[in-house]
Amino acid sequence: MNMLKQELSHTKNLAYFDIKKTTHLYVDGGPTGIGAILAQESSTGQTQIVAYASTTLSGVQRRYSHFEKEALACTWSIQHFHNYLYGSEFILHCDNLPTTCQNFREHSNRSKRESGKALTQ
Repeated sequence: MNMLKQELSHTKNLAYFDIKKTTHLYVDGGPTGIGAILAQESSTGQTQIVAYASTTLSGVQRRYSHFEKEALACTWSIQHFHNYLYGSEFILHCDNLPTTCQNFREHSNRSKRESGKALTQ
């Protein structure tokens, strides 16, 4: 696992951030943690990784519903990559359809707060 981490984060595999390129933020929330990948499109149309980020969930956060973990992953990732994303447009990729559709009516106040944080940053 450590070898995989080293290979993924090796500088030959990472691109420099360019404000002129289209930026993508891929996020995912799992049972024990959340992760994000900041990427950009190259001039040839290929996706180039700029940075990776992840964090473990607290005991309380591990009891969140899948939807709430995805909302938390979005919020945490946007805050983590704030220096890259602030003031520019980016495409957020999330694997949870209710999150992407912003169908918050049926979900907890925590989800609404997390989503609101992400949108106001």
